[in-house]
Amino acid sequence: SSRARQGASAEPNALPQSGPISLADLLAVGEVHNPSLAAARSEVGVAAGQMWQASLYPNPYLEISSEEIPFRSGVDQGVTTASVTQPIVLGNRLRAAMDVAEAEQAARRANVELQIRELFGEIAQVHARLLAMRQGDRL
Repeated sequence: SSRARQGASAEPNALPQSGPISLADLLAVGEVHNPSLAAARSEVGVAAGQMWQASLYPNPYLEISSEEIPFRSGVDQGVTTASVTQPIVLGNRLRAAMDVAEAEQAARRANVELQIRELFGEIAQVHARLLAMRQGDRL
């Protein structure tokens, strides 16, 4: 490929080590290596997990309590009680929770798109300045 001929490093999406660097090269590297964009994409994954969790019924829980625990005293027997509680979701609360989680995920996806547009805009501006400087040097 032309990238291999230009001496690109072994790292994927790396800039060519020699020859011209295109705007597309800069955009590809910026998209892969920008930490803010990576964090925003990670948040989309978190939102997907929250959306899945919102679709599930609450877990039951077990409660154990003890009274009159024998401890070197005259009490011979203790009383231990165990109970299981299952919260019941009434009305459309489960659907409402899913709708909220879905909206949160859409907002996080939109944030990724915003991060990409801002990053690409910054890269394009720097690239344009570098081209202008190069043109100025040729004159």
